Amino acid sequence: MSAANPEHHRHVLQRIVVIGLLTLVVCSSLSMRQCPAIPRWGRSSRTSQILRKGQQQAQQAAQQRRQQMIQALNQQITAATQVLSQIQSNAAKTEQELKAANARLEGIRQSVEGAHEDAAVGAKTLREIETELIRQQGTDSELAKAERTLEEARLEVHETIMLVTQLPPIPIEPGKDPKRADIARLSAQQYESLKRDQRYQGAEAVCRSAAAAVAHIRKDVFEQDSAWRSAHRDLLAANKREKESAADRSHAGAEVARDRGQLRSQQSIASEAQAMIARAQDQLRQLGVNPKKG
Repeated sequence: MSAANPEHHRHVLQRIVVIGLLTLVVCSSLSMRQCPAIPRWGRSSRTSQILRKGQQQAQQAAQQRRQQMIQALNQQITAATQVLSQIQSNAAKTEQELKAANARLEGIRQSVEGAHEDAAVGAKTLREIETELIRQQGTDSELAKAERTLEEARLEVHETIMLVTQLPPIPIEPGKDPKRADIARLSAQQYESLKRDQRYQGAEAVCRSAAAAVAHIRKDVFEQDSAWRSAHRDLLAANKREKESAADRSHAGAEVARDRGQLRSQQSIASEAQAMIARAQDQLRQLGVNPKKG
């Protein structure tokens, strides 16, 4: 029997049930056949002899059928007991595997939490280094000039949106791009009309170019700093560990779910086998036989 496939044991039990039922049905149908009764007033000496012989044969046949039923029930108990023993052994192994899988999953969860914390710390460290590097550039640096150009381009986009859509002006928060707040005030139809306007398209193109220039200069400034390079490598490594740990957690979770489902199936089959043994033992008692242990 396959230790890895609980359904094999379920099919075995189903075959045992079918065979047992067929045997009992056949024996029961045969037991219904009796020799015809002959009235006492119509009996001759010859008839009495025939009747006695028929009764003896009927008794012998009934005894034979009883033995066949007992044999069939005992065979059913034996077969079901074998299935029960095998499935209980498999269930014990699966339970141990489930415990081990749960332990692995818990270890991986802790690893994921550690990797996530490392990534968060790494990102915070990198942001702090970048903030300090930008502060050190000064107001006359290439980066500061590019950022002022970007601010002017964003303001131009804002004013263009106001012009095209005729929306009333709203206060602009310093250092923030007003475009998102502007777009949020538009209906879907207004936004589609805005995107088709050439004035808006031109302002957007200038803004994108200015943003790309700022990103390029920042990248150069950051990559020239050894502390930034080290922190960036650490962050990339932490992100990689976090991603790998998450994948391991998913795999381990699937393994736990598989083992848990297999254990439930094995326990269900074991219950079916125990019930089958109990029914067969009860039928043997009804026949006056002390049943064999299941």
